[in-house]
Amino acid sequence: DFGGQFKNLAEAKERLMIAVPVALLLIFLLLHFTFGSVKYALLIFSAVPFSIIGGILALWLRGMPFSISAGVGFIALSGVAVLNGIVLIGMFNQLKNAGETNLKTIIRQGAGERIRPILLTAAVASLGFLPMAISHSPGSEVQKPLATVVIGGLISATLLTLFLLPVLYMLFEKFSMKRTLTKPLMVLLLLGFAGNKASSQTQPVLGLEEAIGLALQHHPAIKQSNFTLQARKAHEKAAFDPGHFSASLMGGQYNSLYSDKNFTLSQTFPFPLTSVLQARFYKSETKEATLSQQQTQKNTVLEVSAVWYELRNALQKKVLLDQENEQFKKAEQVARLRLSSGETNRLEILSVQTAGAELFTEISTLEQQIHSLSNSLQLLTGLSTAPQVSINEADARRDMPVLAEPDRVTSALPYQITMQKQQSALLLNRLEKSRFLPDISAGYFNQSLTGYHNFNGVEQFFNQQKRFTGYQVGLSFPLIFNAQQARAKSALLLSDAATEEASAMALTLKNQQQKLRSEMLSAIKNAEYLEANILPDAEAALKAAQTAWVAGESGYLEMIFLLRQVFQLRLSHLDEINRYNMAILQYEFLFK
Repeated sequence: DFGGQFKNLAEAKERLMIAVPVALLLIFLLLHFTFGSVKYALLIFSAVPFSIIGGILALWLRGMPFSISAGVGFIALSGVAVLNGIVLIGMFNQLKNAGETNLKTIIRQGAGERIRPILLTAAVASLGFLPMAISHSPGSEVQKPLATVVIGGLISATLLTLFLLPVLYMLFEKFSMKRTLTKPLMVLLLLGFAGNKASSQTQPVLGLEEAIGLALQHHPAIKQSNFTLQARKAHEKAAFDPGHFSASLMGGQYNSLYSDKNFTLSQTFPFPLTSVLQARFYKSETKEATLSQQQTQKNTVLEVSAVWYELRNALQKKVLLDQENEQFKKAEQVARLRLSSGETNRLEILSVQTAGAELFTEISTLEQQIHSLSNSLQLLTGLSTAPQVSINEADARRDMPVLAEPDRVTSALPYQITMQKQQSALLLNRLEKSRFLPDISAGYFNQSLTGYHNFNGVEQFFNQQKRFTGYQVGLSFPLIFNAQQARAKSALLLSDAATEEASAMALTLKNQQQKLRSEMLSAIKNAEYLEANILPDAEAALKAAQTAWVAGESGYLEMIFLLRQVFQLRLSHLDEINRYNMAILQYEFLFK
């Protein structure tokens, strides 16, 4: 997945696809309002494409790629390029309105009077941007593309204004467009902008690894599993939970008629073994969440890969069906020629058309499948438009994986997750049993006992400033064990259930392994047999049948049958390769 400046460039390009047509349209509308004529607006607007050519050529000569600053430069250039046209055409119109009717005189006199303003306009803008174009200071990577585009574009636009614009003006005046053509030209211009925008939004072509990377980045299930894992890791810090700290204050005549004060601090601690088991249980849950996250990632990879291969297979089949359709069109043309020459009857044409209609139905169904798969891939990858996949790669068969031994299926991730559940349930059972052990409490008190007290045989008076202190230590345990026993038994039953689930999972994985092995070997064997023995003979038979049918040496039914048979064999070959790839995907999902 590419990010950073590349991602910013891609996003900015999408905005430029809207900003550039809007800017050009506004320039055209302003020219139209200035001269009150579509004719002159189009004439001056012709400077825009010529200036763009100069900007592109300048970038190419300096070896600079297209960038966002270059795109902004093209927008600015489009506005500056029309200035010289306005100056020149405005002068031509002034001379014409003054009564001059000779076009050559108008052009010579107007160009002579406006050549210095035209050159000055181009020179001022070009020289003003020249320091930016040759700059090497910080920020030059933004300044240089913009300045290069403007300078190169102004050079080509100035040459247009001086040499080509007067010629175009003469042609426009000689062959003045009628008023009825103005609206169609405006419509065509707007359609051209819309067409440029629409053509820019082509479907992106995704490779398999790129599609997987996008899905792992954007799929909600991946984000959910990451948050779950983070929550489990955060929960580990709660393993030692001493509970609330207690502080109490008591005041009043609790000892004598005098008012006294007492404050007490106390804290209850769980039995140490309980804290140790709780920490182990939380770590086991974190490990279970880690395995679940890996499983979610593998699920996403499998889902995206399956859709990608299905879409690629459908596109390859579409190419074959289109080729077959072209063959039927050629066959229909030959049949019509033979009918016109009296060599056959109309039944031959109807048979070819019927076979072509059946093929058309297959193509329509396949197109719907391609559309559905492309939309599914878009949802999985989080793209803004439905993507396509390349079908120009050679074969695109996955490598045959190393087949695991049957007794090693217990290393599969689904089995490990089940065993980790069992481990967590066992730890939970031990944790719940440990809660039968007493909690430990400790406290401290400080109080006053105002009044006379006998101390060492002497009656002494103690006020509130004389404090008496002490401590307390205790144990707390439940008198009724039913609830705790139920929780411990529930955890033990969960452990037993996880054990049986692990046994069932092992059997399922062994059966699945054998099935996928057979599927892979069968699919690749069928594909290789078709490639080596069937397809070459079928192709040769089809060419011979087509040649014989065109020459009138065989019947059309034989030719149609062979044509359909050969393409069905080709489609079967693609299906076998796709079946092989799907089996490998499933095998790698379970055992890799």
